[in-house]
Amino acid sequence: MTITARFVPASALFLLFLASGCGPSGGTPGKVYGKVTYKGAPVTGGGISFVTKEGAQYGGAIEPDGTYSAADLPTGDLTVAISTETLNPDKPSLTYGPPGQAAQPNAGTTGAPAGAAGAHVKQGTYVKIPAKYGDAKTSCLTITVTTGSVKKDFDLTD
Repeated sequence: MTITARFVPASALFLLFLASGCGPSGGTPGKVYGKVTYKGAPVTGGGISFVTKEGAQYGGAIEPDGTYSAADLPTGDLTVAISTETLNPDKPSLTYGPPGQAAQPNAGTTGAPAGAAGAHVKQGTYVKIPAKYGDAKTSCLTITVTTGSVKKDFDLTD
């Protein structure tokens, strides 16, 4: 057997592996949509984040009727964070300036630290939900994204 004969099957297997969609992205992007409720009533604003095992985040806004959608998500198991704090009228938000400058409180301006669920989302009416849902590490919310569209409703409780 020549070296060329050994190389061809190995390279073919490698190409097959790459084409199979193995890896962090998991293949063709998926779309998720659904409704967020708290104790059965719609959450009327805020943001939703989808976090991969590697820590990449994808997000979307929660509409005033409680619905959300997010596209171009990687397929696989993702953790979910939901936050409404950008809408809290009693909580001043932060304004971010040039690098090296500290964040400044600024009531009425949208903004949240990078990585927070619903960062920079301000629409709808504030609905107070438990703080644990605002962090993917504590929310206990998950979704399995497949190619195409996946419907997933989230009914939050205390």
